[in-house]
Amino acid sequence: MNLEKLLHMHCDMKKFNDGVILINFTMFNRLIERVLKKAGKKKQDIDMFIYPTFSTWDQNYFCKSTGIPREKVYMQKLRERGHVQESDMIINYVDALDEGLIKKGNLVMVLTNGAGFAWTAAIIRH
Repeated sequence: MNLEKLLHMHCDMKKFNDGVILINFTMFNRLIERVLKKAGKKKQDIDMFIYPTFSTWDQNYFCKSTGIPREKVYMQKLRERGHVQESDMIINYVDALDEGLIKKGNLVMVLTNGAGFAWTAAIIRH
């Protein structure tokens, strides 16, 4: 077999978008609503959402699918740093603090997902 063929990966983007992406953002929406309900809060009560720096496409789709305004989702450092896996949320939280976007008493939702189809979120009062 040709080694070049072994290294080539084929991706069916329509299937990926209609399957994996749809499931991912459906789960994010369910998670956000569940965490908000347990905390007795609504989306508009959250001052800042800390989200991973996957890609601009992903960040835009997150805002569109959740109805959360872009200015409430910290995503400013993607171009400078890219996606640094699990560290995204901690680094993004600190950067948002340093930039004055999170103030004492603010409610912040930190959320992420993993490649193994696991989603997590927490609400923090800063």
